[in-house]
Amino acid sequence: MARSALWEQPVSYAAVGATQAADLMQYPPAGFHPMIKRVRIGHGPLRWSFASQAVLSWGVQRRSGLRVVTTESPSEVTDQSYVPVPLDTAGIPLPREEADLEHEVIYGADGTALIAPGDTAWLHIPVGP
Repeated sequence: MARSALWEQPVSYAAVGATQAADLMQYPPAGFHPMIKRVRIGHGPLRWSFASQAVLSWGVQRRSGLRVVTTESPSEVTDQSYVPVPLDTAGIPLPREEADLEHEVIYGADGTALIAPGDTAWLHIPVGP
């Protein structure tokens, strides 16, 4: 049986924002097992840069053992994505018609493309050895 496109599949949670419920950890949705794990990653500007790059490049998921497979999203998905406010070189917001609204690919220090609004990915949890 063919699998439908990721953006055509229903979500597996009750509502957007449901994870912010104060009692989520005590009363998770049926079939879900909440987990909190905290790890000190260090401090200072170099650690912050490393951590922020990991968050914006699927590094956290990959280092957690997940397999990340990015996929091209159709315009029906990306057209509804957040588009940042365009700024000129002095940091002044530009009117939308003066800005180049094409999505610019931004790369991290190691050359990895960073996550952008509208990006779509499958996260696979490996099972077995």
